[in-house]
Amino acid sequence: MKSAATSTPPDWARLEELVKRLSGRGRPRNADEIREFWQLYRAATSRLAAIQAQKRPSEELWYLNRLVAAAHAVLYRVRRRRSASRRFLAFLGSGWPALVREHRRWVGAATAIFLAGAAIGIWYSATDAAFPAHVTPPEILASIERGEMWTDDIRDMKPVASSFIFSNNLMVAILAFAAGITAGLGTVWILFANGVSFGAISWVVATHGMSRGFWGFVVAHGALELPAIFLAGAAGLVLGRGILFPRELPRSRSIALAGRTAFRLFAGTAPLFVVAAVVEGFFSPQPYPLSAKLGMSALLGAVLLLWVLSARRGEGGSVGDGALAD
Repeated sequence: MKSAATSTPPDWARLEELVKRLSGRGRPRNADEIREFWQLYRAATSRLAAIQAQKRPSEELWYLNRLVAAAHAVLYRVRRRRSASRRFLAFLGSGWPALVREHRRWVGAATAIFLAGAAIGIWYSATDAAFPAHVTPPEILASIERGEMWTDDIRDMKPVASSFIFSNNLMVAILAFAAGITAGLGTVWILFANGVSFGAISWVVATHGMSRGFWGFVVAHGALELPAIFLAGAAGLVLGRGILFPRELPRSRSIALAGRTAFRLFAGTAPLFVVAAVVEGFFSPQPYPLSAKLGMSALLGAVLLLWVLSARRGEGGSVGDGALAD
């Protein structure tokens, strides 16, 4: 917006400056600026209304029309961002836990698929020494053969490792969720395959006498990371359920409803992945006593359990979601 020259009243020039700042240009906004912006906006709209009532074109009318329109757009964006943030926090506080409880059988099914894969990974690894090489990254196997934990490198690059871990885990979860579009078959495969790989690694480290180091690394962040992956898998299964079994609903309506429910179930896992990545990057690789890591695991698991069980029913269990519940 082009500023009015010397004839522009100081208040309008200040409002124009605040419009630019609150639009994302200039230094970050703060509460004082937002209050000042609101007061000047009200004054500008009042002045604009008074000028319009005179029904005489003027430079001030033209200028205020543009300024008030720009300020109104900023005000709408600020309010919309605040409203969206409040809704998401309310959803995490009560809606998402209610949604998890409502679809607990799908969470159980996703967990069972992963554990079945882990059991098969252990069994095949125990009966065929060559099997782990088919489902485990070669660098991990090479590290185990040297008697070294491949996780030791994380200690020296904590922030980078934490970011990489978050991205990697989130990608697995996104794939497990999105694969629900294949009527759930892709989700089943991703959960199962990751379980097989986990089981194979568990067996290999056990045969090399490295189980304590392995479980000492996994147990702390695993209290959040594994449930988050199971929940993402449950979201994919919910989507697949809506595709395969629309019940009394038209299939298009069933898919739309399943997609909405599945996305909401998946969205609530974001905080779990963030916290798990921080713990995995900064705490799990450290040579703390196993008792300390077990304590961290118990604490994180208890917080997650209380969050899911104690939160009141909220928007997550709104009308329509129950059509896909058990």
